[in-house]
Amino acid sequence: MLDLFGLLTPLQLSVIAAVTAAIIAVAVDWRLLLFMLCVEYVAASLLLATLLPAPLTVSLLVGGFFVALLLYWTGRHIQEAIETATAPGGWSDIEHEVLPMSISFRLLALVVWVIGLLAMEQRLLLPAVEEHLMTAALWMVAMSLLAIILTRDPFKTTIAVLLFEQGFELIFLVLEPGLVLIGLLGVTNILTALVGAYLTIARNLRYVEAFPDPRSPDALLRALAAFQRQRTLAREEEAE
Repeated sequence: MLDLFGLLTPLQLSVIAAVTAAIIAVAVDWRLLLFMLCVEYVAASLLLATLLPAPLTVSLLVGGFFVALLLYWTGRHIQEAIETATAPGGWSDIEHEVLPMSISFRLLALVVWVIGLLAMEQRLLLPAVEEHLMTAALWMVAMSLLAIILTRDPFKTTIAVLLFEQGFELIFLVLEPGLVLIGLLGVTNILTALVGAYLTIARNLRYVEAFPDPRSPDALLRALAAFQRQRTLAREEEAE
């Protein structure tokens, strides 16, 4: 499989995986995060293609495709709902912010994280795993942990967890290759994406659900009706 992409050597693929993981750690935009995750899936599959049969690496790509498709639908759905609610004349005037840290703080944290990773990298190498594979896996795992620390957005947290799982797969599939194991790991990735999609929608439920404009007559009528129901229940309890 790697011969089809003969322009890239394993070392170059490891560099691509490391740089992409670093971008995921500091990026905010959901489209950029999802694109970088897709690049990671491709890079990891090509790296494993040097050691595993082509059908196994293709299975990894297929699983990554379904994960990316699910997360794209979630991100797009929420983005459209937020744009509708926060547009001029929309019902919400609250700025949608998913990452409170500034870009300078995130870059500084990335630099410190990279220095620590480079200092410890040689101590974490496994004799049974080739160095370029181990390097890519370590960067994926380390950058995923940094991304989780720097964000409170469930969508980016999901991307980070999937990146962590991808780094784990790079090491584990070299030590224990097998179609059944790849299938189990693929199911784990899809379940992680499903949970992340659910949490992302739950966090943005006020935008996703068709709530009326709080300043509209319809919202006022609903509030009065709810208040009347509460008063009726209170009176019934007092009568008892």
